[in-house]
Amino acid sequence: MKYTKGEWETIYHAPGNIVQHGIAGYSIRAEEGIAYNISREANAHLISAAPDMYEALKALLDEYQITDEDTEINVSANWVRAFKAISKAEGKV
Repeated sequence: MKYTKGEWETIYHAPGNIVQHGIAGYSIRAEEGIAYNISREANAHLISAAPDMYEALKALLDEYQITDEDTEINVSANWVRAFKAISKAEGKV
């Protein structure tokens, strides 16, 4: 899966420092210098953590070799949720 690698960070901008509407807000900065303006702090933190969460969840599923077929019969509801989240992140659902 291709996405911007590296550490992502959440940056707070005081009122007047954001070009859009001059209001306070947050941006996400990735290692490659890409920034995204986000209006809510909780969303900004969640988005900046997404690459780490994706990699951790993907590694966990790979470690336990959970597959699409397994989600139908052999694993708990939490494993099914994890597999569906990875599938969603990869654009498969």
